[in-house]
Amino acid sequence: MKHLKQALAAMVASAVCLALLAGCSGGGEDISSGAAREDYPVTVSDVTINEEPQEVVVLSQNLADVILAMNYEFSLVGRSAECTQSDLSVVPVMTITDADTMREAGVDLVLVDEEPSAEQTEALTQQGIQTLVIPEATSREDLHRLYTQVGSALKGGRTGYTQAEQSLNNILLALDDITRDIPQSETRPIGCYIYNLEGSVATGDTMAGRLIEYAGMVNNFSSDTGGQSAMLPIGGDGSELAVSGLVVGNPDYIFCDEAVREELIASSLYQDLSAVQNNRVYVVPSYLMQRQGLSLVTATSILANYVYPDTFNEDVSRLLEIDGTASSAVSESPASSASSETASSSAPSSTASSSTSSTSSTTVDTPSSVPETQIAEEGVLQEGDQGEEVVRLQQRLQELGFMNYGTVNGVFSASTTQFVKDFQLYNNLLATGIVNEATREALYSADAVPADY
Repeated sequence: MKHLKQALAAMVASAVCLALLAGCSGGGEDISSGAAREDYPVTVSDVTINEEPQEVVVLSQNLADVILAMNYEFSLVGRSAECTQSDLSVVPVMTITDADTMREAGVDLVLVDEEPSAEQTEALTQQGIQTLVIPEATSREDLHRLYTQVGSALKGGRTGYTQAEQSLNNILLALDDITRDIPQSETRPIGCYIYNLEGSVATGDTMAGRLIEYAGMVNNFSSDTGGQSAMLPIGGDGSELAVSGLVVGNPDYIFCDEAVREELIASSLYQDLSAVQNNRVYVVPSYLMQRQGLSLVTATSILANYVYPDTFNEDVSRLLEIDGTASSAVSESPASSASSETASSSAPSSTASSSTSSTSSTTVDTPSSVPETQIAEEGVLQEGDQGEEVVRLQQRLQELGFMNYGTVNGVFSASTTQFVKDFQLYNNLLATGIVNEATREALYSADAVPADY
């Protein structure tokens, strides 16, 4: 999880600083050659945006992931159904044909990754809504184009562009750290990601294909292009199709959705593959391979954990929880258990406790009304828990300036989760909203970094 920590650590602080720069007006500079001198008007992919959009709809799970990576989700008032990130769960679902609904919601910008029809664009234009097409990135270098286009559209050619570069840099540093941790060897195992057995795979000209390489493997389909492999009909009636490169390449590791895994293992066509014989066909949800925000780090971490469990030793289901999309479709983790990372004594050190009690002047509203402590997992505090330990947590968060509204009531609510996430981000911890041993130690330490907002 340390790689995700590094990707998350600087984002909130940089977003807060850069937000202060927003609101400038300018001369409609095109960002294709670099950051603009002022924010607006700004030209992104031949579309000129005259002022900062106030109400934005995102109709792409990938663009939504990038927006979340830059902490710009507060601009969103609509999303497509495929944007299943938990942080967007309260945002209404819309489609490209909902022009009237968007007008009523005051939408001024729609972000898509594929060109809508002329009729759909015209319907939105008639309602005064701009449509901006921002395709997914196909390489590491192209990620810069993706991020700066999204950032500039939402927050301007100077502020948004700069924030985009900083957010992307955090992600790339985390990816590079994963690669550096890969054990050195003269040969690398062969791996691949299969979207379906009709031939859709992560090829060498896609970002998903690059993630396989970041995770310390040779991509079985590195020489293929276009997200499709050559097809080889197999079977008397031609009803079954095998990806020819899969059979010829005979990868050591295969990654795919759960349904594809079941189909592949059940088929007699693939029983001789090394990955099948060695039980190395692992479930990795396809959305992780298709999103290019923090999911880039999550996906690469999961791939590396399956191939190098002795080196990374993470719990894959935990990584999926952190990614922020509810999913149970994951193979058993190569790590033995997540509990080893989180289980510890629930009480902070005596030194930290005395420090907290001596410095906190917070008035606790309800020590008498707080129910008996209800902690689901020993040593871990998380949403739904309640009791004196939560009271102490809220006191400390308030003392450090993270709990800047609400009351100390001993109930670990959704708002307390957000306060914990803010603390974790400021203190270079993985922003899970869960208080485990590492978070507890940092929270009650004299070196805890306070909020500066």
